[in-house]
Amino acid sequence: MHHEVFANYFGFTENEIFMLLQHNGKENQLDDVRQWYNGYRAENSLNLYNLWSINSFINEGNLKAHWIDTGDTKTIKDLLWNSTEDFKNNTSMLLKGYAINIRIMEDMDYNMLAQKSNIDNVLWTLLYYAGYLTKDKNDNLCIPNMEVSTE
Repeated sequence: MHHEVFANYFGFTENEIFMLLQHNGKENQLDDVRQWYNGYRAENSLNLYNLWSINSFINEGNLKAHWIDTGDTKTIKDLLWNSTEDFKNNTSMLLKGYAINIRIMEDMDYNMLAQKSNIDNVLWTLLYYAGYLTKDKNDNLCIPNMEVSTE
């Protein structure tokens, strides 16, 4: 069985977002919600919205970064101190809105977190799997939406 079969169970789809907004009298905010919370691409090119952020937006009514409050970023922050100049240059490109052609690691384990030799690849992989990055239609890494970009 292919993993893309489950893709729409890990976020809200565009249709579900429209129904949720309509049900809560916020359908006129669809464009803003799309800009803030859309952008995660599943394997089957389905665009998904972060569940936590959408629920928080519906409950609070505020377009802001809700998702970042859900976890601790200590591991990533610690690794950033050892990143290379190349990593910093690529990060600068991402923050300017560009996608970068970086391959993430398919088989990373916790032992790699302590190794200094492959730190950039480890960081890109962590950032991808933690939701800070997604892949665009060309399989390049990019920042998914405004919510993540502001953080």
